[in-house]
Amino acid sequence: MIEPDYENLDILLENMNVDMNNFNISVLPFALGEKNQKKKFYYNIDYCSQFSSISNKYIRVKKLDDLNVKPTFIKIHTEGNENNIIKGGLKTIKKYRPIIVTTWKKKKKGLWKLPLYLINNLNEYIFYFRLHSWYGTGAVIYSIPKERMLKW
Repeated sequence: MIEPDYENLDILLENMNVDMNNFNISVLPFALGEKNQKKKFYYNIDYCSQFSSISNKYIRVKKLDDLNVKPTFIKIHTEGNENNIIKGGLKTIKKYRPIIVTTWKKKKKGLWKLPLYLINNLNEYIFYFRLHSWYGTGAVIYSIPKERMLKW
């Protein structure tokens, strides 16, 4: 698990209320992106914490491809950074072919950019689009490798 907002990270660890040594779970305190860097990040705004040019605080950003993980499932909800995370993890995603569930922003270019990137870069994946809430505020893309689809 990755959570860059330290306030949210504390709440997450407190709510898990388990001995982390008994599970194969790591919680990492940085953000994911297209390249390794430091980037301005707006903290402590609950579920809306995000990269922002108006912030005066920086956070470490790492590429998924540099984490040495073998994901089977990836869930991304990052208030507009979803496409950059996919780009920074494309080698890992192509190698391990996880199911990917990602929200996406319905901004000027966001509506078509992420779905188009996924479709053009993830061969042999099936894509589902769903609006989970009123007026499209909970838009989600489900990307599933064909070999992991249920056979009925």
